[in-house]
Amino acid sequence: MLCHSHNEQAVEVLHASCVKTPMGYWLCEMGLNGDVPLSRCSLAGGNRRTAPCPAHGRSQMAGSWPGAFLVNEARRETMTNKVLAAAGGPVHYYVDGVGEESIVFTHGATMDHDMFRPQMDYFKHKYTVISWDVPCHGQSRPYQGFTLKKAAHDILRVLDQEGVHQAHFVGQSMGGYVSQEVYLTARDRARSLAMIGSNPFGHEYLSWLDKWILKHIGSLQVLFPYRILVDATAKNISATKESLDYARTVLSTLSKREIVAITKVVYDGFLEHTEKSSIAVPLLIMYGEHDRTGKTRSYCSRWAKEEDAILKVIPRAAHNANLDNPGETNKVLEEFWNTNRWSAAVSR
Repeated sequence: MLCHSHNEQAVEVLHASCVKTPMGYWLCEMGLNGDVPLSRCSLAGGNRRTAPCPAHGRSQMAGSWPGAFLVNEARRETMTNKVLAAAGGPVHYYVDGVGEESIVFTHGATMDHDMFRPQMDYFKHKYTVISWDVPCHGQSRPYQGFTLKKAAHDILRVLDQEGVHQAHFVGQSMGGYVSQEVYLTARDRARSLAMIGSNPFGHEYLSWLDKWILKHIGSLQVLFPYRILVDATAKNISATKESLDYARTVLSTLSKREIVAITKVVYDGFLEHTEKSSIAVPLLIMYGEHDRTGKTRSYCSRWAKEEDAILKVIPRAAHNANLDNPGETNKVLEEFWNTNRWSAAVSR
């Protein structure tokens, strides 16, 4: 698929209603205009200039539907934004921390690197942490030919660029697919795998109806009006207001065409793996207790049993469990890495 930069379609705006939240984000309400995604408020790093709302010709008051684009200014000041010149296009990634061991955080479909902000901020004091915009997401646009395999190849090149041979890979939903692709491509590069609301490769886990739905889900998304698609998707994957605001707003930076195309590429890539893949490094599987995305809970439970992996249910959380309950997610990850430190070293 060919995805476009949101800067090509959206206007940088600075609204009078922009406010700074107690958590250090800039909150900017903008209207929608058909298939045109939202742009980042200029206070979040763009050129500072005033412009009317592109959809309505006026500033939108805080609290209107489209949601708030959340940008942590303090985090942007401490993190280093770097770019990999990949064959398909620029791939943006963010590095922080000074630890000898490295962690790679890979977000879910239609999200971006900010999805793992709570984990980056927490683990940077002990590890070198890397979060990135998967091709066709966030700042990694435009990009030609996005697939799960190419994404895995790109993040391995990021590690090469950073001089990192091995890393712990954490993936949420689609990010778990990319992490599995990394493991299958270069097993010696993974110290451990941690999955959040993700599914295992292999058709033996899927019913015929599961496979049919995954194959046609992109076509089904086309039937929904853009605003309903964005809102329904955000609500389905979130259990807290902050998580909902983040999901709704990041989804709004994508056009409907992009959302549908990303979904198709992700599940086509997932279905390519007909055989189950055994994982020989420490494996942690997590899901939110309120995860309503497909059959994620049952897939994760069976996967953990099949692989004799650690299974943790994150309380008070939905599909984006690491955002809904970052404290518990961080605790589970920390215990997993501390407990499996010897095993991860042996896996090399």
